[in-house]
Amino acid sequence: MLSGNVTCTGLTIGAITLDSVQVPAGASCTLQGTQLRGNLAVGAGAQLAADSVRVGGSLVAEGAASLSLGGAS
Repeated sequence: MLSGNVTCTGLTIGAITLDSVQVPAGASCTLQGTQLRGNLAVGAGAQLAADSVRVGGSLVAEGAASLSLGGAS
């Protein structure tokens, strides 16, 4: 089970609470109903699809290839 700070590489993360998520450069990640206490960082050339996600900190996606936010995100 995932917990704490997660590096998301090719994962789909569901409705759990984490401290932070980092999507490394060139990687892809899908978040569905995920809650973050801290930050969400998307690296250069990375892809993020997020639906109904709550981020307590900041979202940084400078140079990301694709960023999709849906639902109540």
